[in-house]
Amino acid sequence: MKDAVNVDMEKVGNMRYEHLWTWSELARRSNVTTATIFALKAGRRRASMRTLHKIAHALGVQPGTLIKKDA
Repeated sequence: MKDAVNVDMEKVGNMRYEHLWTWSELARRSNVTTATIFALKAGRRRASMRTLHKIAHALGVQPGTLIKKDA
């Protein structure tokens, strides 16, 4: 997928927990499927920029803060 990024799902998970949301609730609030959330969480896929923006918007953060930094 062109322009896809690796999302730091550990960070997303921590933010989700702070909001007291389930993974399904995050998906609903982000307007993405739960399958997408779980695929990102499992590392089976990378997020499109659109998906990244949706998740970031739901969490109230800038999209760049959710991009996984290479070690």
